[in-house]
Amino acid sequence: MQQPAGKGKLGFSVLGLFLLTLVLAGCVSGDAVLGSFEREFANDPAVVSVDLSSADNMPFTGGVGGTVVLHDGLHDEQVREFVHRIVDFRAQTNGDRNEARVRIDLVMDGWKLPVLATGDANTALLDVVFALARDPRVRSGTIISSDFGSDIDHVSLVTATTTDFPTLITEAPAAFAETGQNPLITLHSPEGAESAVEVSGVMRAWAQEAFGAFEALQDQMPVTSFSAEESEITITLANERDVDAARMVVEHHLDPAQVEVFYQSDLVTLAPGAHGDRVREALARIDASLQPGLVAVWTDDRSMTVSADTVTSAQRMTEPLAEVLGEAEFPVTIKVGGGGEEVFSLEASPVDLVSHMLTALSLAHRDNVASLHVKPRFSLELEFDSPPTDDELSASAAALRALSEFDERLCITSPTDSFCTRTAPRIDFEHSGAASARVFADAWNAAT
Repeated sequence: MQQPAGKGKLGFSVLGLFLLTLVLAGCVSGDAVLGSFEREFANDPAVVSVDLSSADNMPFTGGVGGTVVLHDGLHDEQVREFVHRIVDFRAQTNGDRNEARVRIDLVMDGWKLPVLATGDANTALLDVVFALARDPRVRSGTIISSDFGSDIDHVSLVTATTTDFPTLITEAPAAFAETGQNPLITLHSPEGAESAVEVSGVMRAWAQEAFGAFEALQDQMPVTSFSAEESEITITLANERDVDAARMVVEHHLDPAQVEVFYQSDLVTLAPGAHGDRVREALARIDASLQPGLVAVWTDDRSMTVSADTVTSAQRMTEPLAEVLGEAEFPVTIKVGGGGEEVFSLEASPVDLVSHMLTALSLAHRDNVASLHVKPRFSLELEFDSPPTDDELSASAAALRALSEFDERLCITSPTDSFCTRTAPRIDFEHSGAASARVFADAWNAAT
């Protein structure tokens, strides 16, 4: 059968080549703009460094984005002239000032700000930036525009002191409002302040009220951090014992119906949205003699993780926790050590916590065991300090099987070999030729 004219293999190849040429031309356009920008600005005497990447680099829509670091101490007019040169470059490259395919942030004198689309927009923004940079209440700032058009979305200011918050809560938004902007504003206390304070949002009366609550707290107790938004505040106290008193102070200053407050401490850390009420109830019922062994507690209100200073401390607090939590569906993880130094961790339901802890400790207390981690339904990991004997392997197999719910990742590690598999009623380390793997598997399979 004859091919219709223009539809044969040759016709397809010509069309394909044509499309490929267009795609490649579009794909390199971003790199071309990047190269042009570097040639224009990288060697400018005002510039310290240029860090660019191709942006919006889909076919036919190439562009460039990145950061230009200017020398500190430039005169205002030098900065303005540099910004207007970028605006001109963008207009010449895009052919349309409303297309944000050249997205450049400037960094200078502790400030980071976007180059907007028009000269007028940049003039207004720089007026505010220069005024704030000379304001003794402001240490540094970051300004963000999501589209690099004519608007800014977020302003972050680091204050000189925490006591500067009340006036800046009012005056910083007013300064931007004069240019027609109404960005979200975040005020940060300076690094090294006694309390890390942050107030963020559209600054209205709520911000002053929230800061008033912080000041009242600080007058009565050590506050590690205070982070406030219009409908949510997170407070970290230096002492867990101050939580109840802190609630009374805050409720005196703020309406609980208008703002949700979360209390963390040196001991209790909350996942976002968690309150920690059940955890605090459990901690309150643990004997004071056990408290020194507690290092940290984390909760998402559906589970808790308790960090202890030693395996012995972990063992001593297991039974009290199990009694307090009862039959609740509230998994508990008890661990010792942190980061790369974690030597023990066990997760169990409150009902199983005591029995599982006893089984796990039968391994963890052995002189040859370096670390043990048990997370049912996920993983079982046992590490030996030195090559284990057959008796040690057999004992560990029986204990780990008792802790397994099957279909976990099981790994045994020693200085001489390691082997891993998935747990099941019967296991076989088919990819390991180590004799120790066979000893472990035999003991696992024989256990009931």
